Amino acid sequence: MNVVMTCWALIKKYEVHLFLSIMSFLVGGLFATGVLNYLASKESFRLQKEIEAIDKSSKMRQITWPLLENSKKKAVLN
Repeated sequence: MNVVMTCWALIKKYEVHLFLSIMSFLVGGLFATGVLNYLASKESFRLQKEIEAIDKSSKMRQITWPLLENSKKKAVLN
């Protein structure tokens, strides 16, 4: 309610153009913030998928590495 009264006081004291320019600046700032937030979340999601892929490949290496070592030992013994 305080914001509405302040805006109404601005409209009465100054011209409507000043009020509209201030409001367009605020709305533009909110829009820019929303766009930046969207881009940051999109990049964060991409990085999260990349990290999950790296984790999955490292887990596969942990599983396959002992199998490779065992096959090398068997080849040496034969």
